[in-house]
Amino acid sequence: MGGVGFSVYGFKDKYTDSILFLKIYHDVRSSGAGGHIFLDFVEYTGHIPIQLTTDKGSEVGWLYAFMSVLQSVYAPDIDPSVYPFHVLIKSIHNTVIEGFWRRFKEKTGLNLKDFLLHGKEQHLFNPHDAMHEPLFYWVFAPLIQQALDDFIDWWNHHRVRHQHDKIMPSGHVPAHALDYPELFGALDCRIAIPPEAVAELRSQLDEEGPASKYQTFPGLTPEFNIYATEIYERMGAPTVTLAGAWDIFVEMAREIALDQAE
Repeated sequence: MGGVGFSVYGFKDKYTDSILFLKIYHDVRSSGAGGHIFLDFVEYTGHIPIQLTTDKGSEVGWLYAFMSVLQSVYAPDIDPSVYPFHVLIKSIHNTVIEGFWRRFKEKTGLNLKDFLLHGKEQHLFNPHDAMHEPLFYWVFAPLIQQALDDFIDWWNHHRVRHQHDKIMPSGHVPAHALDYPELFGALDCRIAIPPEAVAELRSQLDEEGPASKYQTFPGLTPEFNIYATEIYERMGAPTVTLAGAWDIFVEMAREIALDQAE
């Protein structure tokens, strides 16, 4: 949409069908971005899996290295020749996450896309106005992330369709299976990772750049955040919802234009 938009990266548990992590980012393709995203996931959950399965994207180089190091240190008894710590497959074969993306789009993604495109179709967003890009992210990034968080909550607590011939659980609630795997004939195989290990690995990414290099949306500087907050409060700090977000965007853009004209 005129050069702005969001990328989504997620991690999903195959056995329980639980969504473990689902976040919006500016960059999900470069190697450095992938390294920081993986560490965000480990920091958020406090664990790594015995095996991580991804496609062969450009972002997975550091994921492979970090999985190797963390498993060798915190689960040295696991033989990687028996249980590979990272499996790389073509995206069309990565059915766990690819199938999930289809469900996500059907449930939430298409509505979010249509909602964001409304601003372009109605000419509310002007890609040639330098202030519109950071304002777009200031208004919409928190809303989109909240929509993802709501979807995670729904998904992890909905009942999965029963499949008679499925070896792994079916007809269950994902969060229940994740919290009580023994009730489903399984073990909790997550490998606990301390926060200091995540911090140490982040330091290894210095050559790639800090997380902010990949995760800060264009133009959304600390200075702009302060300025946009002042504009928002000047308007009376109206509640921001998806339904009214474009109205708030237009009003804030108008206030910014008036400031610039003075």
